[in-house]
Amino acid sequence: MDCKTGPGNSNFPCKNHLPPCSENGQNVNSSFHLVASASRILGLCGAFFLLTATPRSAGAQETTHAVVPAYERFRDDLDAITAGQLLVSELNCQSCHGKALPDVLPQRQAPILTGVATRAHASHLLQFLQDPQKIKPGTAMPHVLTGDDAQEKATAIVHFLAAEGAAVPTPVTGAAVQLGEQAFHTLGCAACHGDLRQPVEERPTFAMPLGPLDTKYTVNGLASFLKNPHTVRPSGRMPSLNLSEKEAFDVACYLLQNIEVEPNLTVEYYEGKWDKLPDFNSLKPKSTGPAVGIDVSPAQRRDRFGLRFTGWLQVPTDGEYQFWLASDDGSRLRIDGNEIVAVDGIHPRQEKSNKVKLMAGPHPVVVEYFEDGGEEVLSAEIGGPGMPRQPLSGYVTQSKVPPQRKGGFRPDARLAAEGKLLFQQSGCVACHQHQRAPKVEQTVPAFAEANLASGCLSAAPGPGVPRFALTEQQRGDITMALEDARKQQPTSPQNSIHQIMLTLNCYGCHQRDTFGGVPRPLDHIFTGSIPEMGDEGRIPPYLNGIGDKLKPDWLRHVMNNGTKDRPYMTTRMPKFGEENVGQLVALLAKHDVAEEVAEVEFTAPPHRVKASA
Repeated sequence: MDCKTGPGNSNFPCKNHLPPCSENGQNVNSSFHLVASASRILGLCGAFFLLTATPRSAGAQETTHAVVPAYERFRDDLDAITAGQLLVSELNCQSCHGKALPDVLPQRQAPILTGVATRAHASHLLQFLQDPQKIKPGTAMPHVLTGDDAQEKATAIVHFLAAEGAAVPTPVTGAAVQLGEQAFHTLGCAACHGDLRQPVEERPTFAMPLGPLDTKYTVNGLASFLKNPHTVRPSGRMPSLNLSEKEAFDVACYLLQNIEVEPNLTVEYYEGKWDKLPDFNSLKPKSTGPAVGIDVSPAQRRDRFGLRFTGWLQVPTDGEYQFWLASDDGSRLRIDGNEIVAVDGIHPRQEKSNKVKLMAGPHPVVVEYFEDGGEEVLSAEIGGPGMPRQPLSGYVTQSKVPPQRKGGFRPDARLAAEGKLLFQQSGCVACHQHQRAPKVEQTVPAFAEANLASGCLSAAPGPGVPRFALTEQQRGDITMALEDARKQQPTSPQNSIHQIMLTLNCYGCHQRDTFGGVPRPLDHIFTGSIPEMGDEGRIPPYLNGIGDKLKPDWLRHVMNNGTKDRPYMTTRMPKFGEENVGQLVALLAKHDVAEEVAEVEFTAPPHRVKASA
């Protein structure tokens, strides 16, 4: 791969790179591909044992080795030592073996597993622990539990992880799926994960696979992670895009659009013309049936219809709850027979909210709605103690006594205690934090004493040794990097800047000198609202000489917190956090500066110099 040709050359040769500007702006693509998809109502609960995923949503790419995006894309442009250092960092080798990389490089940290079962299904954890690469091709997670008793060990560990609670399934809405698809492919998610609207086989190999999200997450669990990923993955490899709660929920619905959730409401469908909500008790419904979620999808025509949803609101704890109701046209929410909030009459979309104190337990709930003409919109949401704003339907059941979930996972105290010991003794705590399982001393050789021809780098590790899914080239690069680390040679500031930018995948969007930048297969996802600006209005800026261009305080703010100071550009600058980019900011401020230029002296008189300019 020849990626040395600079921008502005009409013969730009690399199929994976684009020059950051085009003279005529013809590369601008501001169109959005929108596909609406609604939840399916099925008789089996998909919260625990759904085994299928649609490739166009979040299917995993066909791969059998650990995928590090910058390594996959730039390996041919890197020397073996730099490539190996990248892998050592991203495979988290230092968690077990101690320091091997320069201090300036941010070390990757494995996900924090405290409360993991409240956001991920126990069945997914059980399958993943038994064969990580099979369940999520491309994962950096090694295969740790091997041998005849692997399933028993995995089961015990999952009982330990699940003792803190369970994920609550929530349905998606068609409108959120549509908005989430647009957000995913414009705000920056697709820059690392690829265009999910394309078939898996057509996505670039350097796109980070997402795995079967449908079987892993609930909507609320994934939305919470997307809103603030650093609480679970603090090392910034999954940066924050500063999503609002609504944006995070929409993207989660898009990624989980194929989850299957049991019907949790009863809906009555009416037809008629009204200018205010009618007394539905005096009307005969044209049909009655089960529903998943509170929206207009049960309607059998576009105009002049009414809907009444009934069920039982399962309030988890005593406290004050807020309810939001939005509709076009009229709607009303009742709890325990009392009107909580109403948006009645004929009008465009309006939203109102109200707060009410509720006791824990079941409460009858009714949502009424009518549509006269024009746009049809209905949504009902809830928020309360420890509960962010989310769809009301996630806490509603058809019956007063909630049905037991099919395939549910009930933690066993004895197995949980056994799982805690295994979590510590099997080495899980070396990489993963968990507040109920403190780190224990591991008998693992340091890099300086390790035999690089065996152990983790062996193609066939022995019992008790983690099995990383690595190619021969990856093993060779790691070996070269570790052999170089033993020499303890200092690295140059410019090389440190380059390595940090590789580690955080800054090159996925930005070009510095002749390296990196928007890859050609993903050029179409970078859009802008002002086509006349050409590529400058849609492509993230050059990072050449930014130590000269930007003040250190602003540079620190941008990298720590993200920014949206180019409102015409849809892609957002992510938030990485001080602990992950602090060294990069310091290096750029100190070393990314131009040399002093000697003052120009003129021999001709000033008026002649100005006249000839």
